[in-house]
Amino acid sequence: MKKLMVLLPLVLLLVYPTAAGELAKAGPVLRWKVTTAPYGDYVSALAVGKNGTIYSGSVVDNNIYALAPDGALLRKLSVGEGVRALAVGKDGTIYMGSRDNRIYVFSPDGTPRSSFDFRGGVRAIAEGDNGIIYIGSSNIHVYALNPDGTVRWESRTQASVSAITIARNGLIYAGSGKSVYAFAPNDGALKWKFALGTMDKAVDVVSLVVGHGDILYVGSIDHNVYAIDPIENRIKWSFKARGTPFALAEGPDGTIYVGSYDGNIYALDAEGGKLRWRFSTGTGEWGRNAVHAIAVGNDKIIYAGSGAAVEAISLSR
Repeated sequence: MKKLMVLLPLVLLLVYPTAAGELAKAGPVLRWKVTTAPYGDYVSALAVGKNGTIYSGSVVDNNIYALAPDGALLRKLSVGEGVRALAVGKDGTIYMGSRDNRIYVFSPDGTPRSSFDFRGGVRAIAEGDNGIIYIGSSNIHVYALNPDGTVRWESRTQASVSAITIARNGLIYAGSGKSVYAFAPNDGALKWKFALGTMDKAVDVVSLVVGHGDILYVGSIDHNVYAIDPIENRIKWSFKARGTPFALAEGPDGTIYVGSYDGNIYALDAEGGKLRWRFSTGTGEWGRNAVHAIAVGNDKIIYAGSGAAVEAISLSR
């Protein structure tokens, strides 16, 4: 199979075309691969807009790369100092937390809208109703910010907040240290806390997503993904990957996608955690293709930040 290579400014575009019969095979298929971390770092954050635009950020490069669904570079959005977290709101607004302790806001067309200081250190970001921005911070707090950047409320955790997600009932879930917290969206009151392990057990939370039925899926440094039922206050099941599951996403059919440091993407059945398939994003030394970010797009496509590149993976048969 030939590889078509097109050199764009600071972005190496590798498109792997697929024959008509290839998509008919069972299992996921690589559609294209684009390098968006050109300075030797890794893709740290991904998000997909309503129009299918893919946004990619890395920890060293001071740009967000906006890619078309076919992998073509649409534009670059300039930010302060590396990307720690990305989110796209319901109206297409783009939110980014930078290493320079600022939050940058862009209109859906990429026009800079605003930016404001946030000295807490952004580790995770999500948008809720009415444009409220929820921030997981390295200074052991969860913040709710108004659209103008003023603090609506803040709630304390016991460690840096590494992941944040919003349930369908509005609760704000935050992964901090060995625990998951649930905060009320209006005032930040603590509603629930679940401890994954004891002080001597390596179970620190690194990723978090809420799925159908408000089941919470948690990735831990012990290589496990845990499915937690917050109503019954118990772990329903766990699945052990070969590496740390730094990224989690839920598909439209409830499938849980896991991006792992071992360079694999795992597709898990939500009901019992059974492995449906495993997809390797590349070969090479350990950690070279580590998956630190994952996002679900339209038309049965998932996007993975694999090492320095974004990969588009088709789930079609």
